[in-house]
Amino acid sequence: MNMKNKLFSSFLLGIFILLTGCASTSITSFVDPDYRAVQFKNILVAANTNKLGDRLSMENRIVEVLATNGIKAIPSYSIFPPTREFTDSLKTILMLESKIDGCLMVYFGERGIEQVQIPVIGSRTKSESQTTGNITPNFNGIDYNSQTTSESKTTFIGGEIVDKPYAEFEIKLFDVFNGKMVWIANSFTGGSAYSNFNTVYSSFCNNIVNRLSEDNLIRISIDIKNINEKEIARIIKERQDKPDQNKIDVVVLNNGEIITGIILSRHEEYNWSEEYTGMKVTIQDKDKVIHRILIKDIRELYQK
Repeated sequence: MNMKNKLFSSFLLGIFILLTGCASTSITSFVDPDYRAVQFKNILVAANTNKLGDRLSMENRIVEVLATNGIKAIPSYSIFPPTREFTDSLKTILMLESKIDGCLMVYFGERGIEQVQIPVIGSRTKSESQTTGNITPNFNGIDYNSQTTSESKTTFIGGEIVDKPYAEFEIKLFDVFNGKMVWIANSFTGGSAYSNFNTVYSSFCNNIVNRLSEDNLIRISIDIKNINEKEIARIIKERQDKPDQNKIDVVVLNNGEIITGIILSRHEEYNWSEEYTGMKVTIQDKDKVIHRILIKDIRELYQK
C-alpha cells in the first residue's frame, strides 16, 4: 500500500470514528465535606425548566438509569404535578412522606449545534476525454471532421461541514431532611455528527449517575456487588482462621428476603451452555437449609 492509500485509509478511519461515536460527557463535581461518608437510597429527580417536554423526558431518563442500577428514584412530577402550585415547605413534607432522602435538581444550560469542518487531506484528479465532430455534405457523400478534447476533474478528500449537538447542565443534590446542598456538578456533553439531542441526553444521564457513584453518594448495583464480594471473602477467611467463632451471617436479598445462617463458600456460576452468569455464595440457614445465591442479588450483607 503506497503512502497516498495509507493516508486515505487513515482518513476514512478518522471519519468513521467522528461520525459513529455517539456522545461523550465531561463532569466536574464537588462533595460537601460533611457528606463524604453518606449514601442516599431514595432520590427524587427534578428537572428545573419551564419546557414541560424537557422536564418529563429528563426526569424519566435519570429515574430509569438510577432504577437500572438498583437505586430507588421517582420523578418530581409524580408527587408535584405540573398543574399545581407547591410551597417549599409542602414539597419537603411530601418528599418526607414518600421516604425520599435526596433531591437531585437538574438545571438546563446552553445547548445548540456546533458546525465542524472535516480537514482536507488530499485530492484526486481524474481525466475525461470527449470527442466532437462536424458533418459536411459533398458530391461523394459527406465529410466527417472529429476533434478530441481532454478535461481534468478534481475531487477533494474531506472538507465537509458536519453538525454536532451539545448541551450543558448544572446539577445539585440536596439533603431533604435539612435542605443542605450536598453536591454540585457542571457537565458538558458533545455528540457526533450522527447524534441528536436524545443521544446527548442519554449520555448525560448515564454519566451523572456514574459520577454520583464515584463520589460515594449512592451505591449502585456494581458497587454493592463489589462490597459484598469483599465481605464474603473476609467472612470465609475469618472462619477458616478461627473455626470456633460464634458469629451469625445475615444476607438481605434485593426482594427483601432475609436469610440468617452461616456462609460456607462461594463459586462461579455457569449456565447450561457454559456461559458465565456470575459469582454465587452458599449459605446454610438456621434450619440447616442450603441456599445458593448470586452475589448480584444480595442487597446487604453483615454479621451479628
